[in-house]
Amino acid sequence: MKQATVELVVGVFVLVGLLALGYLVIRLGRLEVVGRAGYRVYADFATVAGLKPGAAVEIAGVEVGRVEAITLHEYAARVRMFIRQDVKLQEDVIASVRSKGLIGEKYVRLSPGGSETPIRPGGGRAMVQRRRGRRVLVLLAGFLAAGGAGAARGQAPGPPRVIITLRDAVRRAVNVSPEVREVRMQVEAAKAKKQQADSARLPQGEAIGLLGPSPQARGDQVSSPDTKTRISGLDAFEKITITLIQPLYTFGKISGFREAAERNILVQEAKVDEKVQDVILRTKQIYYGLLLAKEVQNLILEIQDQLDQQITKTEGFLRRGSPEADEVDLHKLRTFAAEVRRNRNEAEKGLELARAALRAFLNLPEDVEVEPAEARLLPDPRPVADVKAQVDEALRLRPELTQARQGLVATRALIEAERSNFYPQFFIAARGNYGNAPNRTVIDNPFVPDEFNTREAGAVLGFKLNIDFGITRGRVREKEADHLRVEQLKQFAETGIPLQVRKAYLELLEARKNIQASEDAYMNARKWMVAAAANVDFGIGEAKDLADAVLAFAKMRAENFRAIYNYNLALADLDHATGRAVAEIR
Repeated sequence: MKQATVELVVGVFVLVGLLALGYLVIRLGRLEVVGRAGYRVYADFATVAGLKPGAAVEIAGVEVGRVEAITLHEYAARVRMFIRQDVKLQEDVIASVRSKGLIGEKYVRLSPGGSETPIRPGGGRAMVQRRRGRRVLVLLAGFLAAGGAGAARGQAPGPPRVIITLRDAVRRAVNVSPEVREVRMQVEAAKAKKQQADSARLPQGEAIGLLGPSPQARGDQVSSPDTKTRISGLDAFEKITITLIQPLYTFGKISGFREAAERNILVQEAKVDEKVQDVILRTKQIYYGLLLAKEVQNLILEIQDQLDQQITKTEGFLRRGSPEADEVDLHKLRTFAAEVRRNRNEAEKGLELARAALRAFLNLPEDVEVEPAEARLLPDPRPVADVKAQVDEALRLRPELTQARQGLVATRALIEAERSNFYPQFFIAARGNYGNAPNRTVIDNPFVPDEFNTREAGAVLGFKLNIDFGITRGRVREKEADHLRVEQLKQFAETGIPLQVRKAYLELLEARKNIQASEDAYMNARKWMVAAAANVDFGIGEAKDLADAVLAFAKMRAENFRAIYNYNLALADLDHATGRAVAEIR
């Protein structure tokens, strides 16, 4: 009997222990094995780095729910949260991802909105709310306990929103740029000149038609009752004169103009590529500038959160009369927090200006919100060839060199065209003349012409030689000077472009090194910040030391973002210097 009693007691003890262990596993693992009364909240964020399922959802520091799942929805992170039924949320509640402590775990903080209308179980709405310059889309859908779910209805329309990649932004900027369109019109003008030069090979002529009154003329070549001074018997006459000239040999004039016109088309097309390269570079500067502004703003928000949390701790110490803090510490922290808020205001202004610049450069309407598709500012991962390969590519692709090379051919052809004026231009001409006046007698004597009644046609072989006493020589010298000017531009480009490529390449290497150096700096600043925070918490450090550490971390992290920005721009400058930027979008 005793043995059975002992076994019963041991069994009960083991059962209780298993139940306790299961409860701890469930609570610590943040699992749910039974339904709880509540509803679900969905929030879309640009990034939720560090947030994990099971993370706490808090209002004013009080836990009101948990994160159930994190999924990707239309290039945004959708967070599904379960909220206790006794917690009433307004329909315009604001969600944000925060950190506990200086480097603590992430959690979701819900802040009440301005509406007094609570979320109705089984219903919901969608809204767009701006907070601290960060766009947060909060989808609230009520769910009853025991599995009841309601679909979100009546989504409030928000402003049009464009999420665009860097490549698409570059393509659109090139397509809508008025500068590029203007230069492309110059290509069309060059093609029109080429058409004119080609037409010079074909017969050129004119046709003249006349209709007017003719005085009466009767009789023959010997006698007539009419005189030239007496006008009588007026009637109408018509006359048509046609002249055609076909060049035979021009000593290179026509071929020179044709060659120059053809090369001019290539020159103008190279100018289009040059302008496109400029637009691409400016688009990248604006795009990366927007990413940099977003990173800086998020950094300032993070620093402000850290200071706000430390201020809250210090206020708690003072309320409890703890010796770990005093009024001076609180004032110092509040002073630094005010400075951070001022920087936040500047960051928000910079972010809005960057968005406005990108919107304007892409020719988007004012009411459209434009956002980069990339969530973070990261270094461009493309491999970079050595500087010799970069120089060789620049000498092959740069549009300025194309302009100079084609311009040399064009100016040489124009020189030959002007020199042809020293020699006669041979041609064949045909002429036809028809006139009819009914009130005038037709005279067949070839020695007595009558312009009112005539019928003649003929063809001749001829030449034309201009004698201008030095004008042609001056024109030739003018074209020779243009040729020498273009040749000097070509030599300058062949010398300056490799130098420009090497400069961009060295700046790229410097920026790459600065990324690593600034990363080491801000990682050490973070360690300093953590140590300073621990010292303040233990009462052995001063608030100023913590503020200095926080600001040092912010500065080093901002320098790291700046280094990444500089690296991406240096790579964009290198693409511009080599002429590779245009080839990449084709």
